[in-house]
Amino acid sequence: EPYYVRCIKPNDVKSPLLFESERCRHQVEYLGLLENVRVRRAGFAYRQTYPRFLQRYKMISEFTWPNHDLPSDKDAIKKLLQGCRFDHDVAYGKTKIFIRTPRTLFSLEEQRAEMVQRIVIFLQKVWRGTLARMRYRRMRAALIILRAYRRYKVKSYIREVNRRFKNVRSMKDHGRHVKWPTPPKVLRRFEDALKSIYNRYSVRTTRDAPIRVQSLFHAFKLLKL
Repeated sequence: EPYYVRCIKPNDVKSPLLFESERCRHQVEYLGLLENVRVRRAGFAYRQTYPRFLQRYKMISEFTWPNHDLPSDKDAIKKLLQGCRFDHDVAYGKTKIFIRTPRTLFSLEEQRAEMVQRIVIFLQKVWRGTLARMRYRRMRAALIILRAYRRYKVKSYIREVNRRFKNVRSMKDHGRHVKWPTPPKVLRRFEDALKSIYNRYSVRTTRDAPIRVQSLFHAFKLLKL
């Protein structure tokens, strides 16, 4: 059984034999001991204001969690205790609720502890989901930027190759002096294929054989890069 001790100072001189009635009466009234005695005589072991009681136990009932839409906290507490079938063991005051037996309070505490655990697990699940979505959005944004950058590098390389080798037919050496631009890593194999196409073109041009050279953009599509 829970209990507590109230200490009263009988005098100001710390004498074990001096008892000041007025001073003790003032302390008893100030500490609310008279009210405690009246409540205990009425048979109620626990009392609490409606807002504080509702704040502590509102997660027990679906009608009060997370917020109720009833006219007052008193009505919300009545609904809560009726759902728990404890309304026969309580009394409703003007500003406070009174519980007769400690068993009712212990049962409320057990239900509250169970619900708090479930609420914590739910909040953890929501927060972990939020973090996962944030990481996914960052990874997706990074992937989109990476893909756009790769497309930009590929297009820049293709345009530069096309610009440098655009007029090779009108050159005396058919473009042998033209320096190949540095390709991005993803186009290393594509550069080898382009050089092979150009070498075949150069050999056939040297032999004065007719040839039909496709554009580099069409070759890029054929390689599916």
